[in-house]
Amino acid sequence: MTEEEEKLAEEAAAAKAEAQAKADEDAKAAEDALLQEQEIDYKTLAEAEKVRADAAEALIIKNKNIAKRQEGKEGETSLTEERVLELINQAKADTDESPEAKALAEAQKNLRVIQAKNTEIARALKNKGTPVKDVAGTERDGEKGTEPKLPEGSPLKAYKHEGNGIYSKKMPNGKTLFINTKASAGQQKKWVA
Repeated sequence: MTEEEEKLAEEAAAAKAEAQAKADEDAKAAEDALLQEQEIDYKTLAEAEKVRADAAEALIIKNKNIAKRQEGKEGETSLTEERVLELINQAKADTDESPEAKALAEAQKNLRVIQAKNTEIARALKNKGTPVKDVAGTERDGEKGTEPKLPEGSPLKAYKHEGNGIYSKKMPNGKTLFINTKASAGQQKKWVA
């Protein structure tokens, strides 16, 4: 081994040890914080997972850069079209199965799960104090209102009450005529469907 290769190998080992120590330290700090608290603090946990994922990603990038420098020293040839195609195919087929890559993938997965939980908790807390006004998106049916009492001789007596001021009547041609008694400006008062 040449002096430069030894230096590169030492850099790689030092970078790996440094990133592993940092990741372990961050994970330990997150675990200690969780043990001290009775309730789970998802925000702190998400931040710890993000720091761990960043450390693992930095380690992967650093190792790849060192490997590329070592590759460049061994075979310094000009890039030909065949070599470029070979490198592209190699990059496409390359599956990084290193422990760091697995740790990064696991940390990113955990981060997404925690972020989803935080989003759901925030949504639930936001909606906790406010009553549901629009029941169209819920799975339960809205309460059936009572049909309004129409005065004698009202032309709407022949129509079926649909609710919310809308009445409907089946016409002889098979279509349905709708009348909206509570139409505001810009809304149709009558339409056929």
